[in-house]
Amino acid sequence: MKKLHRSALAMLLCATLVAGTIPGGAFAAAAAQEDSILAPEPIGYANVLDMTGVPEPDIYGDYSTNKYNNFCDMGAWHGYYLHPQDATDAYGGFAGPVIFAEEYPVNLSECIGKWVITGTDGTAYDLADAEATVNAYPGKLVQGYAMEDIDLKLELIFASGRTALIRTTIDNKTDEALELNLKQTGSIFDSYDAYGSPSGTSLQATEDGVAVNFQTIREIWSYMTTEENKFNIRFDQPVTTEVSEDALSYESTFEAPITVEPDEPYVTYQTQSFTFTDEEAAEEADKTADMLASGDGYFVENSERWQGYVDTIDNADVDQAYKNAAVKAIETLMTNWISAAGALQHGGIVPSKSYQWFIGLWGWDSWKQATGMARFNPEAAEDNIRAHFDYQITPDDPVRPQDAGTIVDCIFYNLGPERGGDSGNWNERNSKPALAAWAVYNIYRQTGDVAFLEEMYPKLVAYHNWWYTNRDVDHNGIAEYGAMVHDSHYQYDRQGNILLGENGEPLFDEDAIIEAAAWESGMDNATRFDKEGNGPDDIGVHVFPVRNADNEIVGYSINQESVDLNSYLYAEKAFLMSMAEVLGYDEDVAKYEKEAAYVRDYINTNMFDEETGFYYDLQTNEDGSEKKLLVNRGKGTEGWLPLWAKLATPEKAARVAENMLDEDKFYRPVPFPTASADNDKYSPSTYWRGPVWLDQALYAVEALQNYGYEDEAREAAYRLFDNTEGLLGDGPIRENYNPETGEGLHTKNFSWSAAAFYLLFEDTLAGNETTSQDALPIPASEEQNLTATYNNKDVTLTVNGEPQKIADLLGKFEMKDVADGTEVELTFAPRVAGKNFRSVTINGGEPQLISGDTYTYTATVENGSIALDFVFEVTDKRILEETYNYAKTYVDDGTVDSLVTAAKEAFMEAYNAAAAVLADDAATQAQIDAAWSGLLNVIHYLDFQAGDASALEELYNLLSGLVEDDFTSSSWAAFAGAMAQAAEVLAEDEPLEADVTKAYDGLLNAAEGLVRASDRNSLNDLIEKAEEVAAEIAEGKYLPDGQEAFQAALDAAKALTKDDAQATIDAAAQTLTEAMAALRKKADKSELEALLNELEALDASDYTATSYAAVAASIANLKTLLADETLDAEEGQVVVDNAVAQARAAKANLVEVNNSGSNSGSSGGSMSANVGNAYGAAGVVSAGQSVAANAYVVSDTTVNFTLKHGQAYCFKMTVVNGNAMTPSFTVGNGDVLKTQFVAKIGNDYYYRVYAIGTPGQSTGVYTTLPGNVAVKHCTVTIG
Repeated sequence: MKKLHRSALAMLLCATLVAGTIPGGAFAAAAAQEDSILAPEPIGYANVLDMTGVPEPDIYGDYSTNKYNNFCDMGAWHGYYLHPQDATDAYGGFAGPVIFAEEYPVNLSECIGKWVITGTDGTAYDLADAEATVNAYPGKLVQGYAMEDIDLKLELIFASGRTALIRTTIDNKTDEALELNLKQTGSIFDSYDAYGSPSGTSLQATEDGVAVNFQTIREIWSYMTTEENKFNIRFDQPVTTEVSEDALSYESTFEAPITVEPDEPYVTYQTQSFTFTDEEAAEEADKTADMLASGDGYFVENSERWQGYVDTIDNADVDQAYKNAAVKAIETLMTNWISAAGALQHGGIVPSKSYQWFIGLWGWDSWKQATGMARFNPEAAEDNIRAHFDYQITPDDPVRPQDAGTIVDCIFYNLGPERGGDSGNWNERNSKPALAAWAVYNIYRQTGDVAFLEEMYPKLVAYHNWWYTNRDVDHNGIAEYGAMVHDSHYQYDRQGNILLGENGEPLFDEDAIIEAAAWESGMDNATRFDKEGNGPDDIGVHVFPVRNADNEIVGYSINQESVDLNSYLYAEKAFLMSMAEVLGYDEDVAKYEKEAAYVRDYINTNMFDEETGFYYDLQTNEDGSEKKLLVNRGKGTEGWLPLWAKLATPEKAARVAENMLDEDKFYRPVPFPTASADNDKYSPSTYWRGPVWLDQALYAVEALQNYGYEDEAREAAYRLFDNTEGLLGDGPIRENYNPETGEGLHTKNFSWSAAAFYLLFEDTLAGNETTSQDALPIPASEEQNLTATYNNKDVTLTVNGEPQKIADLLGKFEMKDVADGTEVELTFAPRVAGKNFRSVTINGGEPQLISGDTYTYTATVENGSIALDFVFEVTDKRILEETYNYAKTYVDDGTVDSLVTAAKEAFMEAYNAAAAVLADDAATQAQIDAAWSGLLNVIHYLDFQAGDASALEELYNLLSGLVEDDFTSSSWAAFAGAMAQAAEVLAEDEPLEADVTKAYDGLLNAAEGLVRASDRNSLNDLIEKAEEVAAEIAEGKYLPDGQEAFQAALDAAKALTKDDAQATIDAAAQTLTEAMAALRKKADKSELEALLNELEALDASDYTATSYAAVAASIANLKTLLADETLDAEEGQVVVDNAVAQARAAKANLVEVNNSGSNSGSSGGSMSANVGNAYGAAGVVSAGQSVAANAYVVSDTTVNFTLKHGQAYCFKMTVVNGNAMTPSFTVGNGDVLKTQFVAKIGNDYYYRVYAIGTPGQSTGVYTTLPGNVAVKHCTVTIG
């Protein structure tokens, strides 16, 4: 399970991690839109290290260390910072650069180039008002500025070991093109320290930009330049550059304005190169031309390269805060990488570009840094190794031929004075611990580069041998730390002459040599190297000259054999063995194995203290006759190096681990200080006298892992990450840490700490590997024991005929203190009877095929303990055999022969396969299970008997004539499915009996389940009539009342299908009939309107007043009726017709003024004969019709009754003696009852009335036969 440690939890709670960003360093602005040029970079991990700063000439803060963390890459010798948020004067450019003046860091400028942008229309774009964002991503610095009209983005990468490439992008956020003027301004410092020491720098305009010139200044302890040094800025656009009179500032202006279209960002590139020589400058000028022309490709390549680095971390199942720290470690190593320059023929990793004295390469620093860097940049790691071996001392060396094979302490850009250079830092007074082979082989583990091994192997052998010729005073094969023959190690008189002893040899300076010896150990002031020793019985540290066979002094050793040095040498022998095996040097393999056994036994015998359970240095005299274990000097990190080298016995390792994990000793809040907390000289903040150095902490964690303390190792690694200041935040990785408080000590951005943190992440937090040697096994326990482990879930053990019930519970059998030569018979059997063995794997070797139900192994215990690990593969064929025997009965009785062909073939194939597996002793359980599964899957084929499909075919043909429209959809769907299934079976050549039966039964059941569809014929006819009515409604021929209900009834009727129940269909027909009956057609007023026009055309003055008065009354009445929209075609039509008749009568009765005795009507005769009795809205009498004798109407209802509002009532009216006569049906008041014709059956006529009036209203019900008067049948009152 992924572990969330408290510091990581605090980081997650206190900080918002955006794309890996850790707040607290570079500032953040509002999140940019994803499609903005200011959107976050996809690589993430922004600002895991705070790289903001405002550089000054006085570069150093505490401990001669740069105040700020810079960014560098590709081995460049200059770097940059991000500007802080409040440094608005620097907006538009990156802070810096810092240059590395051969051996020292120097700030060249606060901001050597920043953009000034104006519009051609005079608009000023003041970047100080912009919303700024700065981010240090892996491999790239990015600064963004958001303004109202434009966004500006600056990106800086390194494109070579001398040149930074800057991409500037401007995005137009308006709707129109912008024309802009671009100008870059910058300045440089003219001094390099707090004292104003002149730097000899000046600016000069060039054709493509501007250059910084340098003077030759050789301040060997602070600043080293020559006239050939150059810092060049080049643009991809033509510029005009103006330099100030003091040559300390400049302006480079684009010669032509640029046009930035909306949504088409403008991009321009510039390069900034720092070179040491004219030759380098010329080469870099050619390279920068390509960078400026193809800048985008360099950015793509840079992104891919850095994504590859990050990918080594990103997929780990570890909390994000720890991934951030690991990425910071990569950034630290890459920033501290320098490419070949000056005396350095290959590139390498300096300890820190932040520290005044660390711009060089130290041996054991490089071995550690290369081991870490090999995981993500193996080419740089290999070059780092080569850089040192370029200066490996050879027998013909002009300075120190006696040191042939060695690697000197540190090398720099300049050679040391002894080699004709002027470096004050190059050091040949000592070497460094023997870890070169460790680094080389760990690089090979990552690359598989055999050529690199071939190149390095002889050099490593020479270096390894040097320790025994120049650092082994008593020639016992155990080395000491010491110093070279060097002028700094002699005594001098006041005139500077070397003092000589009686034998003519120079007198050596013991203090100077002890100092160099401590340097050689890497632990400069460790308590074990205190000259005075510790305690009254300690003679302290002294020096012996080391002589060759000719009695010549070839070096000096101190008087103690160090346990760490000889553990390193033991491990180195193992690494050389591994290389020799790869290269085929068998004699070397045997040689180093033998030498290693001697060193292992010597250390375990002489350097381990049983009382305290720890390893210590061993004091020696010059001839080796006296030895003293230096327990009195206290415990230090050297004590667990035997575990890292894997030379300690398990018992001794357990004692050491107990000390390492003791909270009162080494397991402090930051674990594994260089001196134990119970050491009387423990000082938690004093260099190697207590602080935690990450290389030793790495070796401690790996030591625990080597001996099976994986959980403790992982917990210790988490404690290192959690409790070291700034590591999980945006602080720099420090040189070392206070074990009590976690405070970062000494310098910053320290490379081997970064390498150690990276390796701890990769191999402990995210894995369980170590960098230790694997050629030599951990020595056996000191007792001669026999241990056998086995997979007890599958097997049981009998030893020499005795069952081992307890061992079977544990899976482990142990015999203690076994006599030499004892034979032990181990017999294993499968735990479950009936199972059998297939194979056994012993101690991780190749599996051996075995068989049967027992396996015996005879172990002979001699020359040490034996540890055996058995992994048995047990197989179980019982269920396969049972299934096979079941199938066999059906094969034997002929059942299988009667199957359909396909079933028979499949069955026999599985049957034969099972038989073959049963007969194969080597069959795996997977093969057995597969054979069983295959056979089991065909057992049901035994039911696949051939069937007779004739009955099915007859039924199918019989039912094929049915028509889908005659049945409901659901029942037909089931029937159709059954028919399809039957057809599928009938189509088979050999249908199975079960399939035939199933298809027949299914078809028969489906046929019986068919449901006749409902009869819609009457409803369809009614719908057809209703559609005609609907058309007339659309033409406006009906009154509004009832239209909505009618339309709803029509829609409901049309929605029904044959699948609806007959009752539902009938009900819908009834509802539609009633809705149609409820409709009231409008009265026909065409005749009325025509007559009205005629009457209005008359001239009243032509007629007598009396006769025209009737006409005037009719005109008024006709107008009223014409305007009345409530008149229907029944009662209303009677009113209209009566009014028309009356009006015509009035017209006919007009008397002209001049002819009072005659009327002015038409020739149609007197209208009075056509006017019958008028009943108004109560009845209708048709005049002028002949009336059949004795014809009359009989109503089924003659009693007055009450009808509730909203209810309906149906009358049956029977015509008697009038077969050809149709009565009209009406009511006296159409506002009380509404009438509807329902049906005619013979001489019976059905009419329905609807109560629409208000309660209390009443009206009569009438019928009228042609030629007869209206007859009232009853009165209906609204209830």
